[in-house]
Parts: sequence; structure tokens; C-alpha cells
Amino acid sequence: MVAILPPTLVSGFIEPLQLASMPKRAASQDNGFTDEDEAAALAQVEENAFYVEEGSGDKVLYVVFDTQCGYCQKMYQESRAVLDEVTIRWIPVGFMGEGSLHQAAQIVDAENPTEVLATFEGGGSVSGSPSAEAMNIVSENSNLIQQLGIRSTPN
Repeated sequence: MVAILPPTLVSGFIEPLQLASMPKRAASQDNGFTDEDEAAALAQVEENAFYVEEGSGDKVLYVVFDTQCGYCQKMYQESRAVLDEVTIRWIPVGFMGEGSLHQAAQIVDAENPTEVLATFEGGGSVSGSPSAEAMNIVSENSNLIQQLGIRSTPN
């Protein structure tokens, strides 16, 4: 099972244990997209997006997040409880301005992206400037996700 969710569809609306048993189309109820459209979008994400993976569950959840999004931080914190049941692929974007683009690129550049992700989602910071290549990767992520109809986190 795979779902692509902006954090606002999860955070604050379901308990952490419910996240692990989420139905296949939880994020796409009444969105006007066919199963084929969603499968094509997922294939694009799997093939083209940079993501940070954590967890060990059989269910795979793609989460589009912005490091400066408070709801994204809340979802990240709540997700800690289900990492044995779900594999989460965090897709960093820079929707909330230059600062979020910069932080997302620092995640891309990191030797341990999971650790840097945790730092940002915990409200911390990391020193240093990201590479131009990492900035381009995050811009590509942002563009891809917007082309798939996700315009913001949160919406």
C-alpha cells in the first residue's frame, strides 16, 4: 500500500496508530483523479523525487513536507510512534520561501539526511550552506510535486 499525503491530511486528524492502517486512497478522496492518474503520479515520485526514508513497515507512505511548516513538524513528531509499522518517505520541498528551500537542500546534502531531517523537524538548525546541486534537487522536488497537484504544506 502506498499513499502520497501532504501533512495536513494526517496531522491533527488521526491518531498515530491509525496512520499505520490508513486505507490506500486516504489522501485522494473526491480529488477527481482516477486510479490510473494516481498510479502515474506515484511512478513519477518514485522515479524522480529525492526522499529520506525511515521506518521498517510493509506499508509505504510518501509525505511531502516543508521544514518550516508547523503542521509538518507535528506530523513528523507523531510519526515516531508508527515507524515499526510504516515506511515513510519524506519528500522535502521549499514551498515556504528561501529559508525552507535552504533547509531542504541541507537535508539533501547531508551525510546522514535522516539526522538533519530530525534536527529541523525538532525545531533545530544546522550550520553551513547547501550546494547548488542540492538546491536544484529541492527545486526539482518542489516543481514535480506542484505538477502533481500538491501546492502547499499545509493546505
